[in-house]
Amino acid sequence: MTDKELRKFNRKELLEILVSQQKEIDRLRTELKQADEELRQRRIAIEKAGSLAEASIAMTNLFEEAQKAADIYLHNIYALGTEYKDALQQKETTDEHVREETSD
Repeated sequence: MTDKELRKFNRKELLEILVSQQKEIDRLRTELKQADEELRQRRIAIEKAGSLAEASIAMTNLFEEAQKAADIYLHNIYALGTEYKDALQQKETTDEHVREETSD
């Protein structure tokens, strides 16, 4: 979201954006928990497979999937933080300008 777009939002709309991002974070956490459970299940299957080569290949795939989920989660956390910081900074700047204009 650009600075110009964020400036158009009022506090309620910014809070709605934050709520939306929190829902996305919650969804990703749930997805990560599911991936962790799949990882646990696959570890059990790998142990039963008995082949070190098969286990190595399976673990590589699991770690790639877990890393993808973690990357998405971190990206969304960073984006949420950046959007919130930018929106707050813009709001403070706008409020300061309004105070300056009304005191003149």
